[in-house]
Amino acid sequence: MPDKVRVTFYSSHILLLLMGVLIVYLMVDFGREVVVRNQRREDLGQVEQLIQEVQARNSALEKLVQYNLSPAAAEAWGREQGLAMPGEVPVVIVAPQSEASPTVPQAAVDNPAQVTNRDAWWALFFGEP
Repeated sequence: MPDKVRVTFYSSHILLLLMGVLIVYLMVDFGREVVVRNQRREDLGQVEQLIQEVQARNSALEKLVQYNLSPAAAEAWGREQGLAMPGEVPVVIVAPQSEASPTVPQAAVDNPAQVTNRDAWWALFFGEP
């Protein structure tokens, strides 16, 4: 009988050892699946955020296209170009010339052929003689 008890003893230890290995394997596999699931959840969150950003940009671009197709955009562009609507009178404001700017000698304005280079330089640096 001792042989039968010994065989049963060994077989129960082998069975427990195999069950322990199986449990460890299942725990490791479960942990790996949890890690993969968490990684996929993070990836999904990033993709959803990217989709929201692209949808917001798409919406802004659609609004810009709708504005650019509107008459208000055409009018704004025309006003930037200095154009006027029919019946309007465009007004252009011109800044006055400052007195400090170099002047051309009056003789050059009256008769440009009589002004010499010396007179032109003199007028440029010192004003009219």
